[in-house]
Amino acid sequence: MTTDPTVDVVKFIWKNPAGQIIYTEIKKVSANGTTFDGKLIYYATSTFTPDSMGDWGVQAKFLDVHRICRCIWVEKVARRATSFNVIPEIPIIGTAGASIAMLAGFTYKIKRKPQK
Repeated sequence: MTTDPTVDVVKFIWKNPAGQIIYTEIKKVSANGTTFDGKLIYYATSTFTPDSMGDWGVQAKFLDVHRICRCIWVEKVARRATSFNVIPEIPIIGTAGASIAMLAGFTYKIKRKPQK
């Protein structure tokens, strides 16, 4: 975000934990009517998602129409967890088999004659 009306685009530079530039994108700023201290706020958002674990760095360069840098913002983005597939305890067929076995046991218990 910026309140500088001369900013035209934001250049995002993503660096992996080793410090190598992995991704760069340029996004045009836009305003949605929000203000701060009476000044219009301009927004740009990077859509990149880091693909490995570690502390990623992202640098945002705010550029005017002549691509002169007005401001630089550096931020660390920590990626600590990732999604994984969960293996069920009983697979689909196992679920049906377990259900049938429970039903058979229940039926056997009900039909069994009580002993005296």
